[in-house]
Amino acid sequence: MKVLRLTLEKKFRESNFLNLNGQNRDERCASALTYLKVYKAILDMSKFIECTMTFPVLTVYPYMGVFDCLQIVLLPCLPILATERISSEVDKIKLTLMHQIIDTFDSEDSEHQDVQSFLDYVESRPYRYCVWRLFSVDTGLLLGFVSLCITYFIVVIQFTHLL
Repeated sequence: MKVLRLTLEKKFRESNFLNLNGQNRDERCASALTYLKVYKAILDMSKFIECTMTFPVLTVYPYMGVFDCLQIVLLPCLPILATERISSEVDKIKLTLMHQIIDTFDSEDSEHQDVQSFLDYVESRPYRYCVWRLFSVDTGLLLGFVSLCITYFIVVIQFTHLL
């Protein structure tokens, strides 16, 4: 997603540079529709990966207890961090597209419509990663997990004082 955003920003920078030099609009890089197709392919691949996702089996060895604890703690966090990183890249793509729409607002060519359709598609189909269509993987999941652990830890502490 980051490579898509950087390439898109580079394309628009070069496009604006060519406009300032008075060169022909036909000499620009690939249209926004190409980037729209790449974005669709990335989303479709993540949906495919989401369908085939299974929970990994954790093997416990007595001498690897520390590493297993780290694995148990970090395993739920890694997909969340990756999803949030990709979501931030999508937000940067939206910002780049909005800047390009503003720059080409008075334009008569089809690039403005292509960029507008790309932005509409990105806004109508945002990047989300769900597990078994049951819950969304985002920072809310991590905060909910931490909240659940803290709540049960407090309950266990309160019940130990009764014994």
